[in-house]
Amino acid sequence: MGKKSIMRMLLTLSISQICYMFIVVIMFGLGVFFLGETEIIISPNVISQNVEIIKEKSLDNTLDEMDIPAYIEYAKLSNSGNYINGSIQDEELIQEVCEKGKINQLRFMNRTTYELIGNSSEKWVLGYKSATSQFSNDFLRSIFPSADLTIISCFLITVITGFLVILKVYRNRLSKELNKITNIQNTILSDDREISELSSPLKEVNDILIILSEMEKTVKESTKKQLKQAQLLENSIQSLTHDIQTPATVVFGNLELLEETSMDIKQKEYVKYAQDGISKISEYVEELKTLAKLEQSKTEYVHFDEKYVDNLISLANQIACLKNITISIIQKDLTDDLLIEPKDIQKAFQNIVSNAVGFSEKSSQIKLQFIKNKSEYVVSVIDNGKGFSKESLEKATQKFYSENKARSGSHYGLGLSIVDKIMNEHNGFIQIENLEVDNTIIGAKVSLVFPLK
Repeated sequence: MGKKSIMRMLLTLSISQICYMFIVVIMFGLGVFFLGETEIIISPNVISQNVEIIKEKSLDNTLDEMDIPAYIEYAKLSNSGNYINGSIQDEELIQEVCEKGKINQLRFMNRTTYELIGNSSEKWVLGYKSATSQFSNDFLRSIFPSADLTIISCFLITVITGFLVILKVYRNRLSKELNKITNIQNTILSDDREISELSSPLKEVNDILIILSEMEKTVKESTKKQLKQAQLLENSIQSLTHDIQTPATVVFGNLELLEETSMDIKQKEYVKYAQDGISKISEYVEELKTLAKLEQSKTEYVHFDEKYVDNLISLANQIACLKNITISIIQKDLTDDLLIEPKDIQKAFQNIVSNAVGFSEKSSQIKLQFIKNKSEYVVSVIDNGKGFSKESLEKATQKFYSENKARSGSHYGLGLSIVDKIMNEHNGFIQIENLEVDNTIIGAKVSLVFPLK
């Protein structure tokens, strides 16, 4: 069976609407004809004919109240013009008709004609609508003053409702086919479904699905290669760190043994330098291990609730106490609109707090902020150190970048790079800035910015 184009579907939609319109016109035409023939609806011609008959009877003095249909108002007057009885009881209206002989009034978009008729012995005031059809039933006529407007309104409502139903049917059909494209992401990421299994009766959509089927094969092959490369990288890093850690441990142990021998002050100083160097190598290896672990899939996610934020504050206090630095909390907002991998975020937070402690004076203060805005959640660490240089502000998150001018100290070029990678995995980013007063740097502020979606 051949595929239909979207243009053909739109053409079918148009034809369906035209056919529906034709059917509705025929049905309403037959309905109006039936209502007219059964006198459920009185046409303007019939009303005019009855008015003429009533006028003739009034002139012949043979008019009786029973001769006047219910859809024609009347008032019976004496020869002197006094009101006797009738359905018209508005005295001012009757007086105006007697003075002018005939008047027209517009009520509810319907024109009503009031006319004085009769002979020398009796007079009548008739009120009738000769410009629109009327319902013969009193109840229907009281609700719908104009049968024409009622029929036209029903016709328009029926046409519009039918058009909307037809549009909804075709819209659902089109949406069903287009959803096959919009849901492609889940299909590509799923291991047990193939895009090639999807097809559409619409030619354009089916062509897109065929293209995406080819793309799927390429993407999945590329993903397998990337997973394989990531596994090789992890294995290589583990092997490398093991190869580095083993001789480093041996060297550190020999340096401890060397300390037990008799050495002069200069030799002890050299041994201390060597031990510091080995410690740095060990820390560098741990950073590499952390970077490798970030490539692994995450299974546990938590919110920034009070327990987790308190754990981060406690971690900051543990790091800060090494230099007798005080941790103060400026703002502590919580959020349940954000899911994070707790260990990774803790590592990122630990890195920026460690940097802040490292570049702050002893017995100083570091400030923490946990701020929830409408569109983002921000965790900030503020220190009173020397701040970042212009070059460092631009390159601080680059892997293996080390800056010794503004921020001297132990720095391996991986700390903020790891933080940046963690934040990217959480669709966020790291923000680095200097705090200035009168163009003088008084500290630095590093923030973890998470979008709230």
